[in-house]
Amino acid sequence: MKQAFLNIIGNALRFASSHIEIRMRKEESKVTVEIEDDGIGFGENPERVFDRFYTGDQAGSGIGLAITKTIVEKHHGEIYAENLKKGGRVIITLPLPPG
Repeated sequence: MKQAFLNIIGNALRFASSHIEIRMRKEESKVTVEIEDDGIGFGENPERVFDRFYTGDQAGSGIGLAITKTIVEKHHGEIYAENLKKGGRVIITLPLPPG
């Protein structure tokens, strides 16, 4: 999971204008992490940012967020990207261990 968060935060640092916000909330059986920035957002197809080799209009290899999605799913989690009025948000939901 460390690599997944490094990938997302690295992208936020690269594209943010001046503000990055990280929020976590715990519910009964899961934790949700939101990473939000005030950068350029994810373009017209935010759901595609996790596709291997998809770069949209930006420079990059297109594998960082694809790897991130694989890591999250191997931990039985879910990951989404969405555009904001100014910027973008990545939402990761992971199950909590029992007990």
